[in-house]
Amino acid sequence: MSFIWKLEKYARHDVSRNEGKGGWEVYESSKAELNMTLTESSFLVICHGPTVVESHSLVTARASIRGLVKGDSMMIMYKIRGNTRKFRISFKPTEAQSGIQVCQGCTDKLNKFFPVKITIEPTSESQEATQDPNKMETNETEPQVQTLEGEVSMSTMAQVLTGQLKANLPKAYKETNLPTQDIGMFLRMCLSDPSFPDFVENVDQELKKITKETESDL
Repeated sequence: MSFIWKLEKYARHDVSRNEGKGGWEVYESSKAELNMTLTESSFLVICHGPTVVESHSLVTARASIRGLVKGDSMMIMYKIRGNTRKFRISFKPTEAQSGIQVCQGCTDKLNKFFPVKITIEPTSESQEATQDPNKMETNETEPQVQTLEGEVSMSTMAQVLTGQLKANLPKAYKETNLPTQDIGMFLRMCLSDPSFPDFVENVDQELKKITKETESDL
């Protein structure tokens, strides 16, 4: 069974544009019908009118393709002959579903072939919680989080970072001498690398291993 999703926009990153620095070549549904199809033979195909702009076999995609979702948009990164390529799409809403819901349905299908990470956007409820006196009062009755003191062991640090231990680190652990002005650009560079999700998963696994290690200083 094949699946078809109508798209609002499709854009591919073209490294030959903008003097070698790369640029985005954009295709819109207002100029021609824009569809993405997952075929029965596990091919992912994007067509702009009669033109095929993307065609990828997903049989071995888990080793070379990664996806990142935010709202109603998805970015797909893949490696071909040692080079990283990427394209992004935004989904067109239907009469029954919003663009975000259509994107979620597509994500569920593609996750069977390659990892697709979802970036959660702040909801209106979280904003209301900071303005609603009743919700603020409820938060005030919650138990206070412990603040650790002195030198923190690696195991305890890992538990705090993974959320297994609800505690605040000492002030000394909240200061850094590293430059922070380029963090946004650094993160975007990491997210554009298809191997980055695997790296994050490996870091998470190592943190979990550390939390299980016996404290040598106890």
